[in-house]
Amino acid sequence: MELPTDILKINRQRVVAAFPGYLQQDAEEVADFLLDWNFELHPSLNQEVLLLGQKLTIPGRVYSELPTEEAITTLSSSQQVILNCLFLRHHDGFVRQKCLEQLVDIDEYFIAPFVVHLLGEYVIEILFVVNRPNSEKVAKLIREEQP
Repeated sequence: MELPTDILKINRQRVVAAFPGYLQQDAEEVADFLLDWNFELHPSLNQEVLLLGQKLTIPGRVYSELPTEEAITTLSSSQQVILNCLFLRHHDGFVRQKCLEQLVDIDEYFIAPFVVHLLGEYVIEILFVVNRPNSEKVAKLIREEQP
C-alpha cells in the first residue's frame, strides 16, 4: 500500500527534525531516499530531546522495510549513519539490532538519543551491543538533559 502524499511530506519533515541542523542537508537526502521505500513513521509517538542546545524530535517507531544493502550503498557515509539511526526505531527488534551494530564504531554524538531509546526496549541482544562503545556518549546526553 502506498502512503498518501501528505503523510509522506509529514514523515519527511519528521526525519529532518530528528537530527541537528548541521545535518539538515543529509537528513533531507535520506528522507527523499526513503520516499522510494514507502517510509512510514508512527503518527504520534516521538520523543523530544535536547542535543547541543537544539531540540530534536526522535520518531517513536518506524514501520517500513529496511532498504536493501545495494540501495543503502548509494548514500554517503553520513547519510548511512542517519538511516541507521532512524531504523533504530524500527518495530522489529532484529532490524534495530542490525542497525545498531552498524553504528557502534561511529563516534558521532547525535547518535546518542537514538541509542538511549533502545535502553528501555527489553531486547537483551540490543542491550549488549549498546553497552560496548556508547556509554560515554549516553552519559553526556543524560547530563545535557538535566535541568
